[in-house]
Amino acid sequence: KYKSLPDLNNLAQSSTGFSLDASIQETPVNFDVVSFRRSSVGVMTAVVYLTGNKPSVSVKDVATKLDGRVLQVSPSSTKEPSTSQ
Repeated sequence: KYKSLPDLNNLAQSSTGFSLDASIQETPVNFDVVSFRRSSVGVMTAVVYLTGNKPSVSVKDVATKLDGRVLQVSPSSTKEPSTSQ
């Protein structure tokens, strides 16, 4: 089952996110996925966790941290990471 995560649409300069229900070796899991762009750098990351559990870290937190790293190593990037919660 696919579900859009609209609260992930305001990361970096452009972003989108979704959640996907799946099974890995007959074990139900969720994938929370976000992709974003900062200048010429594109990033995609995911958090996978067992269905019915909460993830140990949110995909938004992971993406925000990655955005900060992109800013550190990319001199042509806008120098302000996303801070929206």
